[in-house]
Formats: sequence, C-alpha cells, structure tokens
Amino acid sequence: MDPGAFEQFVVLTYTRLRSQVAKRVPAADVDDVLQETLKSLWESDQPNPTSDDDVDRLRALAYRLAERRIADHWRTASKRERSLGAARQGYVEAVTPSALDSLLTQTPPEWLRELSSEALEVLTRYLRGFGVQEIANELGLTPNAVSLRLKRIRERLLVVLEKEVAGELDS
Repeated sequence: MDPGAFEQFVVLTYTRLRSQVAKRVPAADVDDVLQETLKSLWESDQPNPTSDDDVDRLRALAYRLAERRIADHWRTASKRERSLGAARQGYVEAVTPSALDSLLTQTPPEWLRELSSEALEVLTRYLRGFGVQEIANELGLTPNAVSLRLKRIRERLLVVLEKEVAGELDS
C-alpha cells in the first residue's frame, strides 16, 4: 500500500481502533499497542484499497492485528510481573538477619504501629497459624478481604525491609 493510501486509511480507522484498544489495555499503554498494530499493518504490505469491501477487509485485519498486540502486551506484562515477583521474593530472602532482627526488636516495631487494628487482628491470627478461611470466619470478613489485607501487610513489610536493608548497606 502506498503511503498516501495508508495515511488515509489510518485517518478513517484510528479513532475506532484506539477506542477498542483502550478498552483492553491500561491507558498508559494504548498508544504503544496502537503504534505496534499500525506498524504491523504497514509491514504486511497490503494492496491499496479500491472499494469499500477492501477497506472493510483492511479494517478487519487491523482489528486482528490489534488483538494480537493486546495479547502480546498482556503476555509481556505477565512475564514482567512474574520476574518482579521472583526478584522481590529473592530480595526478601536475601535480607540480612541483622536487618530483620532490628525490625523485630523495636518495641513495638514502627511498621506494626502503622497498621490498622483490623489489620493487626488479621496479622496476629495469621501468625498464630490460622488459615484465611478461619480468620475470615472469626472476624466476619470474606476470605478475599482477609487475603487482600495480608497482601497489603506483606507489601508494607517489604517496603520496611527494603528501607532497613538500604540503611544497613549505607552504614
């Protein structure tokens, strides 16, 4: 397809195509997915559309290519998240015993005082060996709510551990 015909097709299709992509990926990634889609369409070396049927065929191809780019986006994001999770896990396991000791020997630990009373109740029961369902039943919460609170507590603890390790490395 010659550049003029491609540009004209993009002008006709861009808004609807962008709208479809925006429904499926985070706003920050829409333009990247669109650029990859249009690049793939350009590289597919399609003939110039000469009729409405040709334009419809080209539009259908653009949507299929967009679907592929969206799938690629989520696969990449998933891989990135798994890699970050593994790195975080490795980082937590690599925390020095002295950093952990200093966290746990504060009376009471600063990071613990920042938790809400409900989060403390969840954490206390979890540390006593209660399962998520048992904690949920005892506190009148849903299992998902308990899991979410535990996740947030882990995230806070990770931040505290990172700060503690950074401080230990500085000294």
